[in-house]
Amino acid sequence: MKTFIITLSLLAVLVGFVFVNAHLVVRQISETATAVAALPLPEKPEDPARADLSGQGEQVRGIHQSWQEKLRYISLTVNHHDLMQVQDQFAALMGACEAGNYTDYILTLSMLQSGLSHLREQSLCSLGNIF
Repeated sequence: MKTFIITLSLLAVLVGFVFVNAHLVVRQISETATAVAALPLPEKPEDPARADLSGQGEQVRGIHQSWQEKLRYISLTVNHHDLMQVQDQFAALMGACEAGNYTDYILTLSMLQSGLSHLREQSLCSLGNIF
């Protein structure tokens, strides 16, 4: 009987750690997604290939730096393929800012938001993710 109680207690502790980890990971992803959603959309210029996106570029680099710091912890439990997609989208967004391409900025921003949303959904503790 003692062994059963000890085993059940260990199982409860492990399940507790899983829920706490999922909560922390989802919170960190949500913070990044909120920061990305708050990025300002520039007015559409006459020439979309020559937009001034320097302000957005600074903000994107700051968000990316924050993401890099969170990534050390997040990468321990999240699918690396999904993380690499988000990394690629950050790189493409920073490239669009550097190039001053309005169209690429809008498209890549949308893909990054979608990628972060997908990552958050995959990190939730839900029956859909378990089964």
